[in-house]
Amino acid sequence: MWYKKYNDGVIEYWGRVASPANGQGFATLNFPVPFMSADDYSIVATSQYAGSSVIAFMTGVQRSSEKLAYIYAQTPTGRVTGAWIHFEARGFWK
Repeated sequence: MWYKKYNDGVIEYWGRVASPANGQGFATLNFPVPFMSADDYSIVATSQYAGSSVIAFMTGVQRSSEKLAYIYAQTPTGRVTGAWIHFEARGFWK
């Protein structure tokens, strides 16, 4: 995970995480510099899968707190494991 802080109070995070192989179906993002609150940032995510058998994903995000967010990945037939999830989060740190 990478991030950039701006003097005007904006902070941006970006990177990729793996959809866990333990079958949970979600990845956890721990932000090293917290946002002002869970309501002060937005996050978007998209999934990438190297296999040829799955072509459609549903990807969702959940802001849990100013320090923590979850990204969910699922196919029409169930949870995804072995996929990369690319994300961007943007909000305010001050």
